[in-house]
Amino acid sequence: MEMREPINWKDGVSALVLLAPSLFICLGSLDNLSYGSYHRPGPGFLPFWKGLLIGLMSLGLLFKSIWPGGEAGGGKLFQGSFRKPLYALLALVAYGLLFDLLGYFICNLLFMIFMILLRIREMSRRLRGIKAMHAQPNGRDGKGDV
Repeated sequence: MEMREPINWKDGVSALVLLAPSLFICLGSLDNLSYGSYHRPGPGFLPFWKGLLIGLMSLGLLFKSIWPGGEAGGGKLFQGSFRKPLYALLALVAYGLLFDLLGYFICNLLFMIFMILLRIREMSRRLRGIKAMHAQPNGRDGKGDV
């Protein structure tokens, strides 16, 4: 009996998450905006085609993640750390709440400083790991005793 490759849950869930807004975009642009024609596009022309393109790409990703012989190594869905995306999401929520109070310039400045600090913190951790990996005991350079 042939062993089936595991389903790539990460790609499958992200494809479903992208498929829902693409359907709403397509339906909303057709219901609420006039489509027009190819030579005279209306306000619903571009949103409809963007939603359709996102939907087709998400369907392709969904089929690739489910179909046997697709991308292997699916693994578990909730694997890895959610800390950085959670911080970014909270920063965006704070940005939206403080925008009217502080204004465009100050909110963007604070948001960019926060994101840069997150990135610097991650880079310093990596550098410490690289330095520890390459460090030799007793101050030797690893070329041997002379």
